[in-house]
Amino acid sequence: MISRSFYFAPVVRILGGFLVVLALAMWIPAVVEAVRHAPDWLPITISGAICMMTGAILLLVTGGHSMDLNRRQAFLVAGGSWVVISAFAALPFYVSTHGMSFTDAWFESVSGLTTTGSTVLTRLAEVPRGLLLWRAIIQLIGGVGIVVMGLAILPFLKVGGMQLFQMESSERGEKFMPQIHRMAGAIVGVYLLLTVWCALALLAAGMDVFDAIVHAMTTVSTGGFSNYDDSVGHFRLPAVDWVITLFMLAGAMPFVLFVQFLRTRQLSALGDAQISRFLGLTVIVVAMMTAWLRLVDKVDSMDALRLAAFNVVSILTTTGFSNADYAMWGTLPLVVFFFLTFIGGCTGSTAGGVKIFRFAVLWQVVGGYIRERI
Repeated sequence: MISRSFYFAPVVRILGGFLVVLALAMWIPAVVEAVRHAPDWLPITISGAICMMTGAILLLVTGGHSMDLNRRQAFLVAGGSWVVISAFAALPFYVSTHGMSFTDAWFESVSGLTTTGSTVLTRLAEVPRGLLLWRAIIQLIGGVGIVVMGLAILPFLKVGGMQLFQMESSERGEKFMPQIHRMAGAIVGVYLLLTVWCALALLAAGMDVFDAIVHAMTTVSTGGFSNYDDSVGHFRLPAVDWVITLFMLAGAMPFVLFVQFLRTRQLSALGDAQISRFLGLTVIVVAMMTAWLRLVDKVDSMDALRLAAFNVVSILTTTGFSNADYAMWGTLPLVVFFFLTFIGGCTGSTAGGVKIFRFAVLWQVVGGYIRERI
């Protein structure tokens, strides 16, 4: 009976570890607000303390119990972590001086962690910077997947992770790394490295430090949260548009192949079928929209290319940034963009959507069936 009562000990321990990491992340915007002498530093700090104490208690009560994780428990972690972490991530929104209801706070938290990008906040320029930074941080955490991010810390909790990886990851390629924790750690490392590069590039393109950091987090995670109501269009800087376009594309690539490239220094990963299909589709649609803007809306050639590339990539990767009101471009772009929202990026990336790989499989299956009938 006693051993059966602790059947969920591995699940509880993993959730406790997640909450501790979440609390540490929560104190980052608290420090930013404290440095600025803004009033929100205290409620965000208290939120982090609540999260830290809860996580620490969960870790303590599960100490000394078996930490072998079976497939059923992995399902509970993969599903339960999103609910639990979303609830605690909503605390800074709820207790802040901005005055959000818990329903709105929960919505904002879930939208951020799932990198959906929908928001209930308006007049973003008036929102405390700590909350804007917290929105970006939870998108950074959710972009690579809470569970995949957590795999990097499972060795410290003495919990196995192969079943958990199978529940969360869409990667089914060759395991060229011997241990799942090393693979997860390498994916997270590449993810953070891309975020740093993006922030530096945005700084060089003309953004200030705070905006560059926030938009780097929400670009590589393909989440799309911005600090302004008019999104990236607020900056009106072509260099910013091109940098964000490039890193949205990077976020839509399989991160395992980035790791493989860093290990082998070979560009053979670019020959991957889903990458070639994804990039080919992107080029075709960008060319189509560029021609439309140039010939129909009489936009300058370079501006047409920039606007088309930015918005096509943003929609195709499900990021949601915008630098123009493409609803005014005409009927054809709206129809094309509608279908692009369903496609998404590559499997094993931060992008949403059905994923280009599944469309390729569907095409092969349907094509094979038609050929067989003929």
